[in-house]
Amino acid sequence: MTQPDDLVEPRELRSWFAASMSELYRKEVPLYSSLLDVVSKVNQDKLKNDAALRQELENSDSLARLGLERHGAIRLGSDDELVELTAFLRLLDMHPVGYYDLSAPPAHLPIHATCFRSVTPSSLKYSPFRLFVSILRPDLLPADPSIRQMVQTSIRSRKLFPPEVAQLVAQAALHNHQLPRHSAEQLIKLAIPSFAFHARSALTSSEYALLAKSSLLLADIVAFPNPHINHLTPRTLDIDAVQDALVADPTFEAKAGGIEGPPPSKCPILLRQTSFCAVEETVPFSDGTIGKHAARFGEIEQRGAAVTPAGRALYDKMLASNSWGALLDKDWEALRTSGLIWVQYRPVPGAQKDNVVVSQPEGETLLPTIDQVISQLLADGKLFYAHQIYEDFLPLSAAGIFQSNLGTSSHRDTSLCTASSPTPGGPVTGREQLQDVLARAGAVLRDEMEVYKSVEEQSKRECVELFGIKTRD
Repeated sequence: MTQPDDLVEPRELRSWFAASMSELYRKEVPLYSSLLDVVSKVNQDKLKNDAALRQELENSDSLARLGLERHGAIRLGSDDELVELTAFLRLLDMHPVGYYDLSAPPAHLPIHATCFRSVTPSSLKYSPFRLFVSILRPDLLPADPSIRQMVQTSIRSRKLFPPEVAQLVAQAALHNHQLPRHSAEQLIKLAIPSFAFHARSALTSSEYALLAKSSLLLADIVAFPNPHINHLTPRTLDIDAVQDALVADPTFEAKAGGIEGPPPSKCPILLRQTSFCAVEETVPFSDGTIGKHAARFGEIEQRGAAVTPAGRALYDKMLASNSWGALLDKDWEALRTSGLIWVQYRPVPGAQKDNVVVSQPEGETLLPTIDQVISQLLADGKLFYAHQIYEDFLPLSAAGIFQSNLGTSSHRDTSLCTASSPTPGGPVTGREQLQDVLARAGAVLRDEMEVYKSVEEQSKRECVELFGIKTRD
């Protein structure tokens, strides 16, 4: 079969998608445009006054993508919608990474989630956009049969995308999941309206009220003719300054409870987030009445280093005890040598590739290990390293953001979460449910730690090969 000459790279298609999504959301939620202005000013001021930070961003390939939205979020009502979305996002080189159980305390929400993103540094550098996708779990719906029937009826009648999108996705499958330029442009044009907020509800006002009383999140998922983006998120270099600006500006209603995530530190790790609260929007109901709905907001994030399993275990311990010194007082070298963060190794520009002698213990006759070579190249000044940016999410932070934008009642009804803990030979877990649905679209749920590990190991191999050194591993 002949391959078209003008196939669009997935990363370019993702960049188009992110830009179109940003344009859509700025039109639908004008306050989000004001948020982007606040974040841009804070970032400019920070870079102007912190040369070391600018250099650090350049070293980690983060400076050029600073002004791009980092993620959006959408809530799906069914497994079928997830299958549709997974097939579409595959064309954008966005794959499911990580599992987030939001039915657990403190959220008590009838959903679970994953993050669709690229998994290669070069693709992330080109376009860092990711999508946090949460999916309604029927096994966690309220016991009220009228609510269950309403949910099933409303969701069953929906399709995420128009048929033309499915046709283009099928066409792309014939060409390694890529499309010619004209078809790719059509794909984005046809798909974007599926993420818009179509305010007219298919429910009556009393049906909406019944859902909202049970869970505002459930109402947001079920009451409208399609899933919709509920927030977009720019990246800031100083989230504390952004939070102060939101609190000081009466235009915004800053989320209660302040910033989610770890406290500030000289070497930031993981993810810190805040937001302005969801805006209230007018909704016509099917019985002719007019009501209000609030679920769409603007979020801000500050991303730090990705942590290893040991780093995550220490973070969780510090979080439980609210005692942070053992982790946040360390500098980058201490974090690296302690095995607490994931990094990438790179050659120093202009480094000589000869005269590399790897020191080994006396009497050692085997070839050096790759880690011994990396240590020697660092000591010789031939390599440098940069921490990997954390590209994923924290369940507690996601729960905090959700709670602050779903009203006070949305997380109190713990009867929403009626599924029992799995036992050997018993019901499948939420993770297994999600894996099974993703498999229908030919996707595999990836472990975020394995993704970061792969990037670090690949950078080691590339450096060792560049300097022509043989190792025993």
